[in-house]
Amino acid sequence: MEHHTRGVRVGTFLVILALAGGFSVAFGDSFSDPTVATHDARTLKLFPTLTFQDVKSRQPGPDILMLDLPFFSYEPGASIVLAPHPKIKFMRLSQVSGNPDVTRATLVFKEPGTFVPRLVGGNLFLELLPPAAVQAPVLAVRPVPSAKTSRPMDAPSGSMPSRPLPESGPAGAVARPALPEIPPAGGLLDQRVSMQFEQEELSEILRALAIKFNLKVVADSGVRGRFSISAQDVPLREVLKNLLLQKNFQYTLKGNELTVISLGQDSGRVARELLFRDLSLKDALQTLSKMMNVNLIIHESVEDKQVNFYVENLNLDELLDLLITTNNLVKKPHNENTFIIMSKEEAKGFGTKEYRTFKLVNAKPAEVISMITGSKSLAEKIDTSNMAVNERINALSCYDTPENLELIAKVIENIDEKLKQAVIEVKLLEVARDSAKSLGIDLKTTSISVNDITRLPTSYPLAAKLDFLESQNKAKTLASPKIRAVHGKKATISIGKIYPVPYYRYEVATNTNIFGNNIQPYKEYRDVKVGIRLDVTPEITRDNEITLDLNVTVDDTEPPNADGQLVRSERSTTTYVRVKDGETVVLGGLIRNQDSTKSNSPAVLNKIPLLRRLLTQNNVSNSESEMIMLVTPHLVNLDRFESVTAANQEVILK
Repeated sequence: MEHHTRGVRVGTFLVILALAGGFSVAFGDSFSDPTVATHDARTLKLFPTLTFQDVKSRQPGPDILMLDLPFFSYEPGASIVLAPHPKIKFMRLSQVSGNPDVTRATLVFKEPGTFVPRLVGGNLFLELLPPAAVQAPVLAVRPVPSAKTSRPMDAPSGSMPSRPLPESGPAGAVARPALPEIPPAGGLLDQRVSMQFEQEELSEILRALAIKFNLKVVADSGVRGRFSISAQDVPLREVLKNLLLQKNFQYTLKGNELTVISLGQDSGRVARELLFRDLSLKDALQTLSKMMNVNLIIHESVEDKQVNFYVENLNLDELLDLLITTNNLVKKPHNENTFIIMSKEEAKGFGTKEYRTFKLVNAKPAEVISMITGSKSLAEKIDTSNMAVNERINALSCYDTPENLELIAKVIENIDEKLKQAVIEVKLLEVARDSAKSLGIDLKTTSISVNDITRLPTSYPLAAKLDFLESQNKAKTLASPKIRAVHGKKATISIGKIYPVPYYRYEVATNTNIFGNNIQPYKEYRDVKVGIRLDVTPEITRDNEITLDLNVTVDDTEPPNADGQLVRSERSTTTYVRVKDGETVVLGGLIRNQDSTKSNSPAVLNKIPLLRRLLTQNNVSNSESEMIMLVTPHLVNLDRFESVTAANQEVILK
């Protein structure tokens, strides 16, 4: 009994494992890596981080490859990845089956070729070979034998049945019977046909047409349904119109290949499956024009070229935009149902133009033009040579299409903003060096702290401390200016004196002077400015913080030298700080050394020259002073200015 129970448990465990394994395969993994990497010169590594068990490939065109990846689900449903690799134009990902999960990757290459996928150790490699004469349409890719293999993938549900593939040669080429000469598509559509069907499958009706006109019919999975048709000696064009165009289907006929696609029932006009192979660009645009029921006028500037693409479940409007964008074209609306397709160069000067003048309030016209020319997309769309600047009224006149004028108006709206302003309060003090050291204990705050003695306050405002030092003759206010500055514009405060300094200019004279030469000196004067100069540039951010670019220079005069020339001393500092509205920046470090001599002698005896020299006492002293600068910015309203009064000076200095 015990052995029987153990056997039942083991059997149950194996069944659970089998079911778990089956469910894991049925649900599949999430497809999360749409990247493509280069393996070597002619091999790509597709989706490097994923591990594959089986792959089925089909090459419907010389530059199109379709890969069905079983046991992978794609949650977005369908999406397009532009240029995942330099050799690939774009890649479309979609989930084509849910049991088992199958993700389809459709790759459109820039150059035609033969694309051979290979599975090595769970990694998917793609070998790029030169184009073959005729390519094998379907290839089932099996992984290189490894420790674990999986069953082949069944065809996704709902796919069109495919005919058995003929045997291929060593190089993979498929031998096909030669087709007879087919009249041009226009002549084929004009040929007459008689046919009678009553509630017949659409596939059978198309098969009858294919046999009669020796056509190759390609249809997507949505081409289905039962229809009735009665035609007696009518052109094939009318048959296809009544059979397809009026039944929410679309078709293209090139040579002997008839492609039929089904359009979605919703207003989005979604093509379930569409293949353009070796089709001219103009023919592709005309085909989309019929499918979308819109008028597409192709301008003469559009160069015709061959296009190849394959899409599934893609909106026709998105498909048209994708086709236009990838070929560097522009779609210009004429009315709600008519569009003109042209090159980007031609689009600049196309359309009805209007004249409009934009009057600017804060920005300059040159800033608007610089913004447009600095953007590649705007420069390609707007021609700035059709703009004129009126500096007298600060206006920009434009002559362009209504669409471009609206775009210019949006650009102006974004940059024509009022510039923020700030009132900058500056106080320059010269403080004795010993007092400056005691003041510098708490310069990181705006108050001086002391010990708590009974009920006395524990801190004193910095302004009060400075006033105390000034009353003790240990500090001197050099300047206390206020200036209003605009964001990004430099403001300058200059306070000082101008000294005329003599100098001599020597020239050759016609007469000889007393020294026996003809060099004549001329005395002239040049102005030397000394004093205080403050350059400040505020930059006001959107969160109302202020960045100050400060440059302070203090010039002073010294006693003349031995030649009698004026000596000028200079102290300067430069800083770049960021503060909030109302915060004070304290700058120091501009130190000045000054020597002074004091003479003392008796009051009566100092009148006698000899005794005065003997009895005089000379005291030489040295003093150091430091210049301290307090800078406090305040944001102000652009429309009204509130001047700083004595009542709020304390707020400025805090």
